[in-house]
Amino acid sequence: MVTKLYGTERLMAAERFTAWQEMCSQSAVPLALKAEHPSSFSAESGNAELGSAVLQTLRFSSHRASRTPALIRRSDPEACAAVLVVRGTLGVEQAGTSSMVPEGDLVLYDSSYPFSFQAGDGPGLTEVLLVRVPKRLLPARNERLKRLVACRLSGSRGFGALTAQTMAAARRQMQYCSVADAARLGVVLTDLVSALIGHHLDEPGGPPTAESGTDMVLLAIENFIAQHLHDPELGPGMVASAHHISVRYLHHLFERRDTTVAAYIRRQRLEMVRRDLADPACGDVPIHAVARRWGFPDQAALSRAFRGTYGETPRDYRKSVLRPGETAGWSAGV
Repeated sequence: MVTKLYGTERLMAAERFTAWQEMCSQSAVPLALKAEHPSSFSAESGNAELGSAVLQTLRFSSHRASRTPALIRRSDPEACAAVLVVRGTLGVEQAGTSSMVPEGDLVLYDSSYPFSFQAGDGPGLTEVLLVRVPKRLLPARNERLKRLVACRLSGSRGFGALTAQTMAAARRQMQYCSVADAARLGVVLTDLVSALIGHHLDEPGGPPTAESGTDMVLLAIENFIAQHLHDPELGPGMVASAHHISVRYLHHLFERRDTTVAAYIRRQRLEMVRRDLADPACGDVPIHAVARRWGFPDQAALSRAFRGTYGETPRDYRKSVLRPGETAGWSAGV
């Protein structure tokens, strides 16, 4: 696999910052840049398409990057990114929150709202690694997600450590990945970012406590649902009966997740379908069989739900992530 990076080192010193500005202004998430010392600026970037996710590495001199309302109107992939600071420091501001993120920690940003980054404050390079995923694949979006953006998240423990370590390992191992491997890796990274977001939204003060009885009941219910997604009879009545609670109380519990029981079950089923469709090992399994495997009565019901959630049919999604004969690689972009 050939790694393709866009870098400024081969340009004349006077051209480097202008070239980087142009590239960033034309990227999927356009940014406006300013630098105190543009004549000594240097940078490089590369990214890999991993199904619906993007894995990107960036190294750059000190500068400020801003995403304005005008740039959002020009292009918005409606994505969330988890950014790992590999070297240096990164200042982040979004949605009324600002943080200075040191080496080894993570921060989230939402492409649909204005934000700014301050990369470093000295002569050394700042290096970051990010995973950008569509917000439609995440457990929270918009107002709930805004509670987490620009917050410094630990990269040394819990889901933060798992996310940071997997992102770093993915970058090291990309040269050995086929397109099929890349699609699998994209699902893994998307799920990790989802878990990271879910963890911090559910437990804003830290890890779950043993005395949180409601949380324990919810975890037991979610585990039950995960084990019975294949059952077409799975629904609020079945779940409530299995846990000896009323359907009304079950609905009350799921208000903590900002969703309904039926919507939660449907979303989990769709995520399992999405995994199967992105897995080359399941490439010959008919879509109607995948639908039945995860509790959908038929292919038509799956197609309606899948298109409504992900914006494309199961068949089109499978084609987009499984492209035989190609090789996963890096291309320039931000």
